[in-house]
Amino acid sequence: MNLSTFVLRQKTFVIFFTLLCTLVGLVSYFQLGKLEDPAFTVKSAVIVTLYPGADAGEVERLVTDPIETKLQEMEHLWKLRSLSRPGSSMIFVDLQEQVNSAELPQQWDLLRRKVNDVKLSLPPQAQLTIVQDEFSEVYGMLFSLYGDSVAMAELKDHARELQRRLKAIEGVKKIQLHGIQEQVINIDVDDERLAQANLTTLQLFEQLGSQNLPLHSGDFAMGIEQIRVEQAGAFGSVEDIQNLSIKTGINGLESATVRLGDIANVYLDYQDPAMTLSRFNGQQAITLAVSPVNGINVVSIGDTLRQELAQFEATLPEGVHVGVVAYQPEEVAKSVNNFIINLAESVIIVVIVLLIFMGWRSAAIVGVSLLLTILFTLIYLNLTQVDLQRVSLGSFILALGMLVDNAIVIVDLVEAKLRQGIARNQAVRNGTAAVGGDPDRRAGYGARALLPDRCGRVRSLDCAGTVQLAAALLAHRHDGHPAALLVFHSRTDPNG
Repeated sequence: MNLSTFVLRQKTFVIFFTLLCTLVGLVSYFQLGKLEDPAFTVKSAVIVTLYPGADAGEVERLVTDPIETKLQEMEHLWKLRSLSRPGSSMIFVDLQEQVNSAELPQQWDLLRRKVNDVKLSLPPQAQLTIVQDEFSEVYGMLFSLYGDSVAMAELKDHARELQRRLKAIEGVKKIQLHGIQEQVINIDVDDERLAQANLTTLQLFEQLGSQNLPLHSGDFAMGIEQIRVEQAGAFGSVEDIQNLSIKTGINGLESATVRLGDIANVYLDYQDPAMTLSRFNGQQAITLAVSPVNGINVVSIGDTLRQELAQFEATLPEGVHVGVVAYQPEEVAKSVNNFIINLAESVIIVVIVLLIFMGWRSAAIVGVSLLLTILFTLIYLNLTQVDLQRVSLGSFILALGMLVDNAIVIVDLVEAKLRQGIARNQAVRNGTAAVGGDPDRRAGYGARALLPDRCGRVRSLDCAGTVQLAAALLAHRHDGHPAALLVFHSRTDPNG
């Protein structure tokens, strides 16, 4: 017994199943993750190692080659590319395409362990190694904490507090701060006063480098307690640095001590030139870049973020405010709402056109089939955790034209069979069996979705398109039957 025969014999079950899927489809729409763009996995990393003073050949021989040799032990390594320049080494690591997104964190952890193992064989001056693998991170929300009425140091403290609060919100993955100007201690040495003190610049640098270092001062036992001895003397202010005693004299001759403040100008300032700068409405600012968790409904966390920002702004001093630079929840809500409006307009236009040229019965069947197909697709997307974003929404639009073709052809075939005097059940069975439901198009979408290379990474388009066309086949050959039987009730046959 094929599907058509089963559906015709079990009309009550089919109607119940259709109503159930309609309800589950509506629930799935509100549960689906909503993002602006699909998650795109980048299976590449960069390893940067600094080797000050070495030329390109030394960097290649002493740094790049040992790291590449160690990384070749990775099982899922695809290829390595390196760039050795005077003072630095860059190695680009690409993994094999069959490594899925769930395995990437483990692979990057293995990469870091390999790099840490090879560090022992590198020159002592080449120990600063940076591993960067977060190239696919998307920061869809940007907020600025701005104000010229407070110092940058105080503004940084407020930005850190806001970062801590926003991180506590469910659905927020990562927050980065941009535009922070760090405070530094500047020591401007006067060459004339340095010469009068019989002190060279190298001697001054060596003595400054040995100061303010944490040292273990030991401990002593007092009964059953072990008491640690803490050595005081850490710098707590600019005055402490100015009062630092510097030993003078060359080669031990004319040895004496002098205050650092007597031979140099010591003052607190901000790093110049700054690494990054941020401005908002012409005022100094610190920008907070917020990245949401993959698969989260960005629209749902929008109200929570707004509420938290309003509460935090109420605690800020006069003249400090929070501004919105980019707000992804609004863009996602607009995109999804526009899709719903366009979808409703498309269905209404199709129904009106069919109502004019084919009658209300054909229009009703086609309209119901389109809605059921979309609801079936939403159920599958929710089960497989495919989000609603511009790519999957575009797939709905692309497949919509294909769906209308099948529905119209089936309705027209059924009506033709009925005009020939064929029994109602047999006419519906023959009409639906005559249409294959665009198997070539489904096969084309499915083939792209199964591609192992980079073309198959963004699967939202292919997955949604394949499922929607398959759901159309199910709707036309399954749920179209009860609708057709109810609408075409005037054509009866005693054997139907």
